[in-house]
Amino acid sequence: MGYGGGDVRMCYNAPKNYYLGWYSEFHNEFNPLETNSKLFNLVGLSDYNEALSSSDPSVYTIVLRIETFEEESLYLTYNRQKGVNIDTKEFQDEVTVVRADGRRQSWSEAGLAPGQKFSTAIVDKSGRSIEIVMCERVSGSPDYAVSKRKMLNIAMMNFV
Repeated sequence: MGYGGGDVRMCYNAPKNYYLGWYSEFHNEFNPLETNSKLFNLVGLSDYNEALSSSDPSVYTIVLRIETFEEESLYLTYNRQKGVNIDTKEFQDEVTVVRADGRRQSWSEAGLAPGQKFSTAIVDKSGRSIEIVMCERVSGSPDYAVSKRKMLNIAMMNFV
């Protein structure tokens, strides 16, 4: 499950977990053309058991796939630095945004701390984009990050 050479503990990125079907009961999808805005409670991999045994596991997401209407989709996860992921080197305790083209290649787009945003265009010929906001970290059992996705209407302007 990710890199674990010696005593190093790091997990695969969100697209790899999604395509391998790991934690599939905590996979969610977001289609920005069906819903304008939605909050997700992203749980780190180390809190899998706590989320599973919580009173309402359905409120948690480990991997979120966002439809972009391209070959690549966006994938989000909470890169919680603890337990099986204690040795993560980048984006510790941030929501990671990764673009992936199916099962082959993935590219890191952003790591979001509370209050930070990431925007990207969607390819539906509407000129709109999607904005991802890391709202807050919540400590508890399980720890989680609250992240919001919403559609933005982008006005095209020409300056002379």
